[in-house]
Order: sequence, then C-alpha cells, then structure tokens
Amino acid sequence: MSYNIITSGGKSNQNEYVCDTIADLALVPSNHLPIGSIAYIIEESKYYIWSGKNEWKSFCSSGGSGAGEKGDKGDPGEQGPQGPQGEQGPQGETGPQGPEGPAGPQGEKGDSPTEEELMALIQQALDQKLFGGEKATVDNTTDLQKVLQNSEPKVKINLADDLEISAPIFIPEGKEVTLNLAGKEINSGAAQALVASGEGSKLILSGNGNISSSANCPVQAQMGGEIVIEGATIASTASNAVGSVGAGSKVTINNADITAQEVGVLVIDGGDAEINGGSLRGIDNFALGGNGSPGRGGSTVTINGGTFEGHITSPGYMATAIYWPNEGTLNFNGGTIVTDGAGIVQRGGTVNIGANAIIEASNDPVDFETGRAGDGRNVVGRYAVVYDYNSKYPAYESMQLNIADGAQLSGVDGDVQILPEDAPGITDNRNQQ
Repeated sequence: MSYNIITSGGKSNQNEYVCDTIADLALVPSNHLPIGSIAYIIEESKYYIWSGKNEWKSFCSSGGSGAGEKGDKGDPGEQGPQGPQGEQGPQGETGPQGPEGPAGPQGEKGDSPTEEELMALIQQALDQKLFGGEKATVDNTTDLQKVLQNSEPKVKINLADDLEISAPIFIPEGKEVTLNLAGKEINSGAAQALVASGEGSKLILSGNGNISSSANCPVQAQMGGEIVIEGATIASTASNAVGSVGAGSKVTINNADITAQEVGVLVIDGGDAEINGGSLRGIDNFALGGNGSPGRGGSTVTINGGTFEGHITSPGYMATAIYWPNEGTLNFNGGTIVTDGAGIVQRGGTVNIGANAIIEASNDPVDFETGRAGDGRNVVGRYAVVYDYNSKYPAYESMQLNIADGAQLSGVDGDVQILPEDAPGITDNRNQQ
C-alpha cells in the first residue's frame, strides 16, 4: 500500500501521483490539494482528478486524457490616473488585525503532461520500486543492468529465467553483487558472460546454475575485481573457463564444476586464487595454470581442497593437471590431482606441497605416454611432480619446491622428475623425522 509523488506543483501548479491501488488515494493528503491534480492507479491503469469538492473523479483510462470545463474570465476594471505624492505624515499607532479576506479566484489551469510524458514518469517510478533496492528478481538482461546500475552498494539478484547475452555483463567498481542462478542458464555465445572489473567490484555466484560460452574466461575477475563461486557449473567450449587477471584480482572457489577446452582456471599477471572445493578440468591442457611469458606471473594460488583433472587430446603433448611456469607461489595444501600424464609441472616460482596433498599420475591407458607440457619444448614423463629447471623460464633461477611429510605422490614413471637431476631448490621432507 503506497503512493509516489511524480511532480509537486510544476509548470501547471498541480500535483501528480502514482498509486498502487484505488484504496491508496486515501493516503494522499487532501488539505490544500490543488484542483486538477492527477493520480494514476497502477492496479486499474486508470487516471483520477481532484475536483476540489473533497473527492477524486475518474476521468480517463491510460489511453486518454480529460479535464473539467473552464469558466469565463471576467473583464478587468479600469485604472484611474495616479495623483501627486503628498508629504509623509507621522506614523500612526498599529491598529487591530482585520478579518481574513475572501480567497482569490483560482488561476488558469496549466497544460497537462502528454500521455508519453506521464507513462515515462510512471515507468521510472516502477523501475525504482522494482529494481532500485537491495533485492530484485530479473528474467532479462535489461532489468539485470538496471539493478547493477542502481545506487545500492550491495544487491542480491535472483535469476528467474535463462539468459542469452551477446556482450559481457560488468559488475561496477565498488559494488557487491550476489547472483543466485537458481538452476537457470546463462549462455553468452562467443562473448564473456560475467566480469568483475575494478577495485571493489565483487560477484558472488550461487544457485548451481550453468554458465557457458566459447569465449576466453566467460567468468573473470580483472583489474582488482573479485569473484566468489559458491555453486555453479561453468564451461568454455573453445578456451579457458575462469580467469583471475591483474594485480589485486582474486577468484575464490568453494563449490563449482568447471570445464574448459584449454585451462579450467587461468591465473596470470598477479591475479590470485583460492580453491577450497569443487572439480576443475582441462580437456586439452590444464585444470589450473598460468602463463610462461616474461611478466605474466606474480600470482599466489592456495589450494585447500577439490579435484583437479588433467587431460590431453593434442598429439605430442603431455596431460598436465596444474601448470606453474612463472614467478609466484603455489600452495597445494590439500586436494586431489588425477591426471593421464603429469600432476604438477613447475618451471618457475615456488611450489609448496602440503601433508594432505594427493597427486596421482594414473596408469590408465593413454595415447601419449611422454610429450611436451604447455608451451615448453622439454619432453616430460608421467610423474606426480615435474621440476623443470632445464627450460629456463622466467624466475627459474629462484625456483623452490617444498614437499611436506605426509604428501602422497605417485605416478606411472615415478613421484618426482627433476630436470636436470642436480637442479637446485628442492626440499623433500617425506619420511623424514
């Protein structure tokens, strides 16, 4: 039960209102309400006009307009000539206040708004009511954008229908958005789907819906943005699925099923990631990986749980679950790696393997028993961990591999492959007191 003031006074000296129901007219204050004021009733799609006799009268539907008849204007009186100004006399005593004079005649009625102007004002009021607050339900991208652009710093959005989008949807800087997919699907074709971009931009995904695209990283945190995945299925059919790109950016995965043709979660250029659960897989590359080009590292990834699957379909390459080719730190505290080839291939930075880590380079039949990992030229085998100092990637001279006692490492060809065998920077504490 409510009413909204569209204009008060304005060019026509009348007020204009929008009410939800006919009963809401009683809420409109009638004391000194200008005659000719207009109220639009959303429930009836109907207009009412204030008659000045303490009542609202229906005068048209949403398709028309109307007004009462205007009386004739009287002739003005004649003005006499001005006499000469006399001398100013002494100030007299203040006399008693006289009686209140009669009300003056009502002024002429101004122009009423056009139907287009009135409907625009009504739509603006409805949009503010539906999409201007902290919670909203949307079933199309237009309404989704209205919520994203409202003034609230935190909003919760429920998706009521599948969305087909043709351009990325950006979470604005300084805004936290919780998007409940509610089992629905977002398909962005060859475009990115959801991007948290800029400082303070945060997207929380929940509701176990599907997000699919053939674009690179349809779900991406960039330029200081943050994404938290509480429950979703994300797939890229032609490239990488989830990205953390740029210093200050972060992706946190608590529960997700992520599949990519190339890399399930790509972490580059100083972007960070934390993975506590879920399932990540790369069909023809890595479940999680970085980039070996100079200046593309500097990330920190902490893994506390989840499953990481590495597969390969390209001839001459080795399946790899996690690829760490640059400066930065990978903390594999817990979780399970299952791969057709190598578990972790390290070519730079620091890799810390915790006591609860399980890495299995399986002995399942595969097409390629040896091959190149990533974009490196060195051939590697099916080991739980490959420490490739030979490739001399960026930051290779400061490479560190630390393996805690209790870590379970196994592979068809062995647990750890060191290239060359006397490479520095390895600390293996397994089975040591």
